[in-house]
Amino acid sequence: MARVKRLIDTIKYTGPAAVAGDCTKCIVENPEEIDAVIAKIMTAKAEASQVRAILVKVPLPHVPPQVVALIPIDGKDDAPKILELNLQLLQMAAELNLKVVTFAADGAASEPAAQNMFEKLKTNFPPLIYLYPLYGIHLRTPVFETGPAVAGSDVPHGSETGSNQHQTGTHTASMGKGKVVNNDLARLRRIGLLEERYNRRGQTG
Repeated sequence: MARVKRLIDTIKYTGPAAVAGDCTKCIVENPEEIDAVIAKIMTAKAEASQVRAILVKVPLPHVPPQVVALIPIDGKDDAPKILELNLQLLQMAAELNLKVVTFAADGAASEPAAQNMFEKLKTNFPPLIYLYPLYGIHLRTPVFETGPAVAGSDVPHGSETGSNQHQTGTHTASMGKGKVVNNDLARLRRIGLLEERYNRRGQTG
């Protein structure tokens, strides 16, 4: 994190940064070259099947992401461990006066679970809330000393989820001579919301 701070100061950047984490498979092609290390790891039964890579990105063109941590893991990281790591990074950022506005991650089950826990955290600052009751939207993100931090999927995984989401679940239900598809349910929901608004207006005169 200190290296990121030096980079930001060098390029005279004063805006926020984004943090992203992902697990990458570990492959050792020539273990004989590191026999001593491998033997020690095997004796301790501490084999790492993956590496958790943590990167910080300054949202400027031609500034590559900065790797701040490569943590060997066994692929069994749970949500509390991931949340603890994120909070440690925020603490480091606060000490260096770095503004972190987002935490991105992939779609592994533990990652969204950690993000759900992150979004519900209580801090010393009021949370940032966005409401749009008409469409049932209620967004909340905690605010830290480093500023509001939004947890979400990184862009590549977000694009993948967006393109695959409509391919999952039940697509069509048979109703006697008719059928029901997702769009029918969405349309009924929109009609119901409009009726609710109309009725509320009528009651208030």
